[in-house]
Amino acid sequence: MTTFQKVKLGDVCSQITDGKHGDCINNDNSGYYFISSKDVFNGSIHYENARQIIEADFLDTHRRTKLEIGDILITNSGTIGRMALIKNNTRVEKTTFQKSVAIIKPKQNVNNTYLFYKLLSLYKQLVNLGGGSAQHNLLLGDLRNFIIQIPDLPTQTRIASVLSAYDDLIENNEKRIKALEEMAQLLYAEWFVKFKFPLRLRLEQAGHEKVKMVDSHTEYGMIPEGWEVVKIDNLLKIVKRKIKLQTSEYKISGQFPIIDQGRDFIAGLRIIGN
Repeated sequence: MTTFQKVKLGDVCSQITDGKHGDCINNDNSGYYFISSKDVFNGSIHYENARQIIEADFLDTHRRTKLEIGDILITNSGTIGRMALIKNNTRVEKTTFQKSVAIIKPKQNVNNTYLFYKLLSLYKQLVNLGGGSAQHNLLLGDLRNFIIQIPDLPTQTRIASVLSAYDDLIENNEKRIKALEEMAQLLYAEWFVKFKFPLRLRLEQAGHEKVKMVDSHTEYGMIPEGWEVVKIDNLLKIVKRKIKLQTSEYKISGQFPIIDQGRDFIAGLRIIGN
């Protein structure tokens, strides 16, 4: 039977520290990245809006923290508790981070992937450690003294392998969904921008008269005869009545999605009557 040992996070890591205290000089095309808490979410670093800085400032910060493959990043101020597991990426060697991000370097007897998933599972406890709100600060001392349960290394590796396989499956499915969404956008453009919709093409290929195009007298220009350009509010009925739901009422399954204005458009699900 596998036993789990309770340990301090600092005892199974060679380094837990934060990024640069102070600012750096921007250089938008340098290729040296200065990550902040807003760039860390969904298990990875997102470089789309990341700052780039001059080489001298990068080297000064990188010398102390030296981000490497297998390290774990966690946001410790701003929105705390978001994490990234550093995987093989050409930008890793040219990436450093601000004080709003902390680095966790597991020791060699700890599987970094296991530790990453373990910390993810303890998100609420980490938020509470930072003051009970996602907008408080997660102190380095508290992080080093944070208690986790950890099994022997072979068990860590097996658990990490299973969880990574599920994550890879999810990532591949998300890529397929994105590809399908892009195909749908292209199809939409063909049908409703270029007006090369199937019926028109079949009629023209069968030798029938071409679909007549007329001026819409709008920014959309020429449209098929019989079509019209209308405002969406002429087609929809807006119901202003709303019900405020607490996050505690959200379900992981249900009949109806709950729409929110946050990062996740569908914030949860609800079964009517529950």
